[in-house]
Amino acid sequence: MRRRWLVGPIVGALVLSGCTATGGGSSTAPTAPAGSTQTTAFRTGPATGAASSTMGDGGSGVVGESLALGVTEYLHGTAFSTQVRAVLVQVNGKTVLERYSGATAVESRNVASVTKSVISTLIGIALSEHRIRGLDERLDHLLPKFADSMRPVVAAITLRQLLTMTAGLPDTRAADLTFLAATDWIREILRQGNDHTPGLSFAYADTGPHLLSAVLVQATGESVLNYARAKLFDPLGIDTTGAAEPVAFPSNLAVYNMAGVAWPVDPQGFQTGWNLLKLAPRELLKLGQLFLDQGRWHGRQVVPASWVHDATTGHVDAGSMTPGSRYGYLWWVVTADGDPAYAALGYGGQLIEVVPSRGLVVVVSSAYDLSETSPNVVDDSVLLDMVSTVIAPAVSRR
Repeated sequence: MRRRWLVGPIVGALVLSGCTATGGGSSTAPTAPAGSTQTTAFRTGPATGAASSTMGDGGSGVVGESLALGVTEYLHGTAFSTQVRAVLVQVNGKTVLERYSGATAVESRNVASVTKSVISTLIGIALSEHRIRGLDERLDHLLPKFADSMRPVVAAITLRQLLTMTAGLPDTRAADLTFLAATDWIREILRQGNDHTPGLSFAYADTGPHLLSAVLVQATGESVLNYARAKLFDPLGIDTTGAAEPVAFPSNLAVYNMAGVAWPVDPQGFQTGWNLLKLAPRELLKLGQLFLDQGRWHGRQVVPASWVHDATTGHVDAGSMTPGSRYGYLWWVVTADGDPAYAALGYGGQLIEVVPSRGLVVVVSSAYDLSETSPNVVDDSVLLDMVSTVIAPAVSRR
């Protein structure tokens, strides 16, 4: 599947501006100038040097050397071999392959729409803590401070519909994210509203997950990053101390590029819910393993097992976007070598894929040049096919 650049605003480039994170990762987000349409792009340079791999079977029965060769041969047969910077494979909790090309293990990147799956996970935690009443809670109850910006049909949108991309919000694959030109993104999303009846069909809308960012703040009384740090990142050993939280306009581009961990915010201080979380591949591997283990990490139930199941169950047909797929709660539900699987997919070649029957977690991190109007980016379908035809067949069912 080839997606339009989903991270950019009106002219197809990412907006970034604001301030540097201070004081253990917290920051005060300045308001963008009214009517601002600053534009820029995050640039990543071309890959340099040959790919390097760390291999082993880790007691998994998978021969790392042959798997590394298979992955390398597959990627060299695509148009994207220089852009895929990291491929990590873990089986039964043991890493059997770490392949880096033009990158190191500590380098982090924008995980793009994988951010959505993180937002979904935080919603699941908030529900388990009874901070949110339930999946059928209406939007006007979830965001009471913004209710005056909602038409009745928008007010009636449910949390479940936002999580399954069935809220009737405009499909952002084929349209610019015009709300990014507004000084208040949440109110503008709500003002624009939906363009078809909620609950009827799947439409890939980046706006829905950003509304969920505001829902989390309303429910928890703290920023999404702070809540994620306490409930998800810290328990997994993902260090977000000093994480950059720039407002998403150009003047803070350097802050984002230099940060090891970052999660930008909108002009009102809400973390971007659809994109721009910045993590390293090994950190994504932890998230995948957490879901493989039904939400448990080192004996601690971090995410309810029921949420892991429900979030990765296909609730709606999404074949119009990814052939043969269904959509859970901001997770893609697919197959790998004939077995059920699920994935967090991000624009430009970002992937966490889990194949439970084989104890398999795969992470891919890729680079792309956001300054190009039509960048040559890694197609998600290529990565899903690589897992299905090369990686999963090398792992026995457990």
